Amino acid sequence: MRIDKTMNLFEIINITQLKKEYQIEPFTLIDFTVGFDDLIYLLFSKNVPERTANTHYIALIIIFDWSSNSVCNIVFQDLGILEFDYHFIRPLKDHIMLIGARCRYHDRYNIEQNVLMLDKKGTAVKKLCFGDGIENCITTADELIIVSYFDEGVFGNYGWSKPIGSSGLIVWDTEGNIIWKNKKYKIYDCYAINIDSGNRLWFYYYSDFNLVCTDFRSDIVIHPGISGCHAFALSETQQKILFSGGYDDTSFYQCSIDIPHGKIGEKQKVDIRINNTSIEKSICHFYGSKLLFLVNNALYGFYFT
Repeated sequence: MRIDKTMNLFEIINITQLKKEYQIEPFTLIDFTVGFDDLIYLLFSKNVPERTANTHYIALIIIFDWSSNSVCNIVFQDLGILEFDYHFIRPLKDHIMLIGARCRYHDRYNIEQNVLMLDKKGTAVKKLCFGDGIENCITTADELIIVSYFDEGVFGNYGWSKPIGSSGLIVWDTEGNIIWKNKKYKIYDCYAINIDSGNRLWFYYYSDFNLVCTDFRSDIVIHPGISGCHAFALSETQQKILFSGGYDDTSFYQCSIDIPHGKIGEKQKVDIRINNTSIEKSICHFYGSKLLFLVNNALYGFYFT
């Protein structure tokens, strides 16, 4: 397939240099994300890859100016030694939240709590359980916590005969109440989720490989013709969409999109570059139209307009 589009990334920060500056060389980056507040959140753990209970965690919050592509400040938070195995860091309005992808159901009196909310000083204020098999999580400015689940969270494992994530997609509040969950679609694995500039939720799932846009009252279903996409992003104008390639495909593809009519244009391959050099492999995280790529232990960004 010919190259139709070019995307030039800008460097945000070098992770190796960052760890040296804050004297956390033994720590490993385990998650990075853009928040609803446009800040960039990094979570480090000391015991990767053999993380167990009583692991030391560090959070770094990058205050980033997306208009000038520059780091304004970095906030360092030593979260101390925590008893659970956490995989995600997400912002809440006045707190940060750590989430573990896996948790066990021993009996109704002994259910592992895989969600930890901390105040701005890093002090634990609340523990919750969002269920096992968490694929991803998005938090919003109005304190919605959107959680997607992979197959073990949908069908059950780790003692869950009635798994919390059986619907594949749940919206929680900060008190741990379910305020919405998928009831329409047979989600066996919710591969990817995102939010558009209108604050609508988008999700892409197995096995139908449909892309759904919902405002929690009505839905738009789009058939993108891509199997196994694990990340996507809507442009700020909501006229373009970027997909990861899918199974055994490290490429990215851009399509035009007509949301009101549920139409999507022809797939065009995107050449993602750093300093005019194409990159072949990256780890990515997308929130809205803000895109993050981890390449060769440096974090890069793109604002998808």
